[in-house]
Amino acid sequence: MRTAIEPLVVHVDIDDPSLNTDIDQITPADAEVLARLATGRELVFDVGSYVGGSALTMLEAGVDHVICIDACIGLPNILTPRPRSFFTDLLVRRLEKYKDQVSIWVALSSIGVVVRSEMADLVFIDADHHYESVKEDIETWYPVVKKGGILCGHDFDAYLEDCDPALMEKYTKTFPTEDGATAYYDYGPPNNRHYGVIKAVTEAFGRPSVDETIWWVEKP
Repeated sequence: MRTAIEPLVVHVDIDDPSLNTDIDQITPADAEVLARLATGRELVFDVGSYVGGSALTMLEAGVDHVICIDACIGLPNILTPRPRSFFTDLLVRRLEKYKDQVSIWVALSSIGVVVRSEMADLVFIDADHHYESVKEDIETWYPVVKKGGILCGHDFDAYLEDCDPALMEKYTKTFPTEDGATAYYDYGPPNNRHYGVIKAVTEAFGRPSVDETIWWVEKP
């Protein structure tokens, strides 16, 4: 676990044209909403930082300190297979401008269970999108948010009542693979809808505030 940005040998060419902004997995419209929620916040946890797009968005919005949490193993079919050092180096390099305002924890999102309660002004969840994982992340990170703070996340792209129940059932379940492992769908039709996010967030909060595909609730 790296608890702060430190000098290190960077093995990534930041000017590599393959490393364009599309890899951030957050659209400009979603980034605008996230920036608005983050403005004026002091301590933020970015759960599922990937290569730093959401962290950069919040730092540019004036957040005092962002703690980035990611396993640094990439996403299926995007910049993989790559060694973990590739992702840690890329994350560090992209956030270098804000090195005094960033901590990086190379860890699973479940590390939230050891974080002190009610210490964060905002927690942004964009880690594993499977239903059970999103449900666990909400249960883990909601206690970390201060009263009056914000718990928010990415890829809430439809309300539950607008989803086909059969598709919701199919795309929120795990299934066995040919080699005996367990797999799950990250999204499904139509338009790559993230059923796991929709189901878990709706179960936890009913009808959250949503703009673009960013969802949020304010902790009373």
